[in-house]
Amino acid sequence: MILYTVDSRVRYSELDETGHMSLPALLAWLQDSALFHSQDVGCGLQDFAQKGRIWVVSSWQLQIERFPVFGEDFTVGTGAWDFRRAEGLRDFLFTSPDGTPWAKAASTWTLIRTETGRPVRATPEDTEPYGLIAPLPMERAPRRITLPSDLQSAGEVVIQPHHLDTNRHVNNGWYVQMALDALPEKPAVREVRVEYHRQARLGDTVLPFVGVTETKAAIDLRGEDGKSYARVLFFTK
Repeated sequence: MILYTVDSRVRYSELDETGHMSLPALLAWLQDSALFHSQDVGCGLQDFAQKGRIWVVSSWQLQIERFPVFGEDFTVGTGAWDFRRAEGLRDFLFTSPDGTPWAKAASTWTLIRTETGRPVRATPEDTEPYGLIAPLPMERAPRRITLPSDLQSAGEVVIQPHHLDTNRHVNNGWYVQMALDALPEKPAVREVRVEYHRQARLGDTVLPFVGVTETKAAIDLRGEDGKSYARVLFFTK
């Protein structure tokens, strides 16, 4: 089976201060392509809402060769390659129109029962419409992120309405933005890993704890109880 694809063009609203597509904008396109895929095979937001279920992303590994600039055309390809109980494994390929790879990503999604917020085993009805692709060739990192013990506090973020999505919790891309904002200098990111632990909601306080070396930045986005909402690694070399 081939990848499901979406074609688009880099918008001004998607640029960072360097004039390139921002990392959160790139992640948003990956997420959106997965949602478009679901919608087009009959497993869209409304379809799952009627079942009281929803797929939520639980981890990312994103490898980046190039961030496009304003006005450039691009293609996002995606497909699921395995389903395991309550989990789905989905890959992404972000390319130029001629197929030159600019980024690729591996992700894990968990099927959640909306009433309880707990994982629920996926049925063939939940998974068969997607079909399966061959996993993309890439060096895959462990999903679990182990952080250094000497991270330093870097302010706080109080969750506002604009952080929330239709699930009424913080959209996954905002955690990456919070992690970037917590760093003293913006890194030239070549790989990103994100592990989501729990959901932050309106009014919650997120406390970033940061550690930076020559080759990577580690950020633990914690709650006031000291437990992680998300853990993020940025690799620069």
